Amino acid sequence: MDLQSARELLAAVIGRAVKDRRQAVTRGLVDDEANPINSAVGNCPQHDKWAVVSDLHYFFYEGGIEAVASLAEFNFNINLIKRRSEEPYDEGREKRSSERERIPRSG
Repeated sequence: MDLQSARELLAAVIGRAVKDRRQAVTRGLVDDEANPINSAVGNCPQHDKWAVVSDLHYFFYEGGIEAVASLAEFNFNINLIKRRSEEPYDEGREKRSSERERIPRSG
């Protein structure tokens, strides 16, 4: 795997973690520090119980995101990524936004 491919993979890891945390926040599955809220997790369908919330606290509060960013040699403000991950997830808005990004631009 070349360096660019590795960096793209690590960027995808960060992107997935942000989306997972946003969905967990929206569903009330985690507290302010991304720790699972047991009573909330118990109300999820079986397949979603821990998939959404596993390791979010470690990733965002115990050096996970910093390790990934360092390994990939990313130069961005990690606090901005963390703040984004705390925002509620609006599936309709996210879908419309990603569709706009795929529309080829003329000119």
